[in-house]
Amino acid sequence: MEKVELKRINVRIRPELHEALKVAANKRGLSMNAMYVLALESYLQQLVVTDNLDALIQAWKEQKG
Repeated sequence: MEKVELKRINVRIRPELHEALKVAANKRGLSMNAMYVLALESYLQQLVVTDNLDALIQAWKEQKG
């Protein structure tokens, strides 16, 4: 199995955001680290969709006729 190199970052966030992530992590049985990673990955996936939204709408309109 290939070893994945991980990077460490430090972030400063509002206490309310920290608490919301803590609650979400506890609800899902995840560590805070796993919740941060999940939130960041979800955000990046949303960017891909929204960045391509105009092209997707245009393709849908063309397919619709």
